[in-house]
Amino acid sequence: MWGVGCGCYGGLAKGTYAPFLQAWSTSADELFVVVADLTPEQWAPPSDCPGWSAKDVLSHLAAFENELATGAMPAPLIPLPGKPPSAWWIQAGIAQRRDWEPERILAELKESVAHSAYASWTR
Repeated sequence: MWGVGCGCYGGLAKGTYAPFLQAWSTSADELFVVVADLTPEQWAPPSDCPGWSAKDVLSHLAAFENELATGAMPAPLIPLPGKPPSAWWIQAGIAQRRDWEPERILAELKESVAHSAYASWTR
């Protein structure tokens, strides 16, 4: 289990995950550049993830990063017939941000990534 603020992520010793977080931080910065130029019309069409729009993908990333950065879980978790609890969590994070503007979701993601990167280099 990934821990928040415990110094141990996925069984890795403290500090050994910093290169992975740096790689994600760099990738996230590139993502921020790409999505910054999307028009409102470009957020709604289906993405390469079946059943998800570009906004859903961004919402998923924001929900996951926010939980890693703060420990806050999306609520409520609603059981999805035939799906494991992990799918409930994924859908809850997207549903929680359904009415948010993409700019708000992006701001949350940026803040969470910055918090995670800062935390990893100060432990």
